[in-house]
Amino acid sequence: MTARHVVTWAVIGALSSAPAPIAAQGSTYDSLLARARSHDPTLDFGALRHAYAHSNQYAPYDTRQGDAHRSVYESLDKGDYRRVVALVDSLLVTNFVDLEAHMAGTLAAQALRDSSRATFHRWVAEGLLRSIKESGLGTQSRPFVVISVTEEYAFALLTGLRRHGAQGLGDCGGHPCDWVIFQDRRTGSDTTLFFDVSLPAAWYDRQIRR
Repeated sequence: MTARHVVTWAVIGALSSAPAPIAAQGSTYDSLLARARSHDPTLDFGALRHAYAHSNQYAPYDTRQGDAHRSVYESLDKGDYRRVVALVDSLLVTNFVDLEAHMAGTLAAQALRDSSRATFHRWVAEGLLRSIKESGLGTQSRPFVVISVTEEYAFALLTGLRRHGAQGLGDCGGHPCDWVIFQDRRTGSDTTLFFDVSLPAAWYDRQIRR
């Protein structure tokens, strides 16, 4: 992703300040997904992410997703926005809560002057980002809760940060967590953020026990 794309998303991240919707209790992933696709303004994106993490589609360490993301970024940098749209649509079939895919989808749609698609992807991306922000403070005692490692870096990109040092696995109140040193792109100052990775860790444990 180019510096221009980074700046664009730093701005979008700063605009993500809409109030949180009312939580939907007892909703299944399929029903929440249907509401997301219909642009339901009352959708709880935190509930959507967690429902996905308990669905059969959840595969946080699927290497194919990483390969697809690289193809998306390469296409963005080449200005091949129609290919970006096609790749994003393919990614969202199996993982609608892919924050990076919605980020790229917004940029591609804006470049193609497809305002309806751009608005939708931006709405989803902002909702997903907001749900991560509201899950904690990024401290060891109150880490941000993520459903994949890729969410950590998408979150950093959208909030004007970049990885700038060590990272590792730690303990956050009895829960496994990643800690990562980031640098603020604007001020140059370093900060360490903690992310609760209980959900992807539990998924991985289930896979190796099969």
